[in-house]
Amino acid sequence: MTITADNLSCAYDERAYLTQLSFHVTSHLSILGANGAGKSMLARTLCGLLPYQGSLKLHHSELQTLSSGAIAKTLSYIPAKLELFDRYTTVEEFALLGRYPYKDPYRTYTQSDREDVNSVLMQLKLDTLKQHPVTQLSSGQQQLLLIAQALIQNTTIMIFDEPTANLDPHNTLKFARLFRHLQTRHTTILITHDLALAAYVKGSALFLHDHTASFYEDVNTFLDTDTLARCYRATFHPQTKALLYE
Repeated sequence: MTITADNLSCAYDERAYLTQLSFHVTSHLSILGANGAGKSMLARTLCGLLPYQGSLKLHHSELQTLSSGAIAKTLSYIPAKLELFDRYTTVEEFALLGRYPYKDPYRTYTQSDREDVNSVLMQLKLDTLKQHPVTQLSSGQQQLLLIAQALIQNTTIMIFDEPTANLDPHNTLKFARLFRHLQTRHTTILITHDLALAAYVKGSALFLHDHTASFYEDVNTFLDTDTLARCYRATFHPQTKALLYE
C-alpha cells in the first residue's frame, strides 16, 4: 500500500501548520524534526483526523473521499503512550477494540474476534495478562499492547508516533526487532527523534522544518553528518551519528 502526498498543507491554527509537503511511502518512512515541528499533526492528517489541502492518496484513492470506516480498515495509529480513562479496562477488552471497525453496530464481538485477540496476545507474550487491568502493565507491556491492538485491527499501514519515547534501552531493542518484523507485512511510518532507530529500520525520511519538509528517498542521505548538522543545528559524531555535547 502506497501513500503519496503532493503539495500537501494542513493546520491546527494560524500558528501550527504545515505547507507544500510532497513525499511518498512505498514501504517505510521515518518522520523526524524538532519538537513542535508538526510531526504528530501530520500523523493525524494521514489518519483522516484533520482537514488538508493539496493531494493525499492512499494507494490510488484520495484520503478525503474515503469513509472513516474504510480508513480504519486500512490504517492504524499507535500513539507514544497508552492513555485510558477507565482504570478497570482489561488487556483483552482493550485489544478487542482493534476489531471495532469490523463489528456490526449494536452487536457484541464474535468468537472469531476473540480468537484473533488471543492469537496476537500469545504472539506478543501478553496472553497470561489478558484479564489484568491495563493500568497494571509496565510501560513496555503497554507499548506491546498498543501494537497488539493495531495488529488485531489488521491494517496494511501502521503509523507509530514516538514509540520508544518512554522505553528503556532493553525494551527499545525489543521494539526495534519487532518493528523490523512488522515491516515485512505492513507499510510503516515511524515518527521518532531516535536517529539510530531511523537508521536501523532503513527506508526513506521526511524532515519537518519551518512549516514545511524535506524528503529524502534514502534515510542514509539524511543521516549524513553535514545534513544532520544543518537540520538540527548541532554537531554529530561522523561514524555513530551520536550528538556531541561539546
